[in-house]
Amino acid sequence: AKLSIQTLEPYLELTAVIKAADRVAKDLLGVTFIETEIPTYHPDVKLLQVLDRKGRHLGMLYTDYNSRPGRKQDGAWMVELWPQDGINDTRPILCNVFNVAKQPEGQPTFLTLDQAILLFHERGHALHCLLSQSPLPSFGGTNGPADYIE
Repeated sequence: AKLSIQTLEPYLELTAVIKAADRVAKDLLGVTFIETEIPTYHPDVKLLQVLDRKGRHLGMLYTDYNSRPGRKQDGAWMVELWPQDGINDTRPILCNVFNVAKQPEGQPTFLTLDQAILLFHERGHALHCLLSQSPLPSFGGTNGPADYIE
């Protein structure tokens, strides 16, 4: 049987893709994402504590995946709200932003293959910042040449 994009897309449910991204980060890098109970700026936004394989705090990651027409720019990106700083021993606070239409309660949200790849891409930017160990914030995280970061 020939594998096609149409064959894959029924498996690209948003929650499943997020779990897959988390699994890859854990298996390859020893990074674990733990959802917190801390209130966020919108009910659909989650705040995750990020730990290394020894349970040490790496930083915090907001995940803002649902579109909000008229209130949120289209596209997907990672933003550094608070940089990693080796001199002051501070860990980053980041936000992964994505825009996928929220489905009615109880209905799954499916991604296209391009959207699933983009989610992994933006999660990669977050991992880059979370694992940065630069003494200076100006050299840490994604503060490098654009072609290296992308």
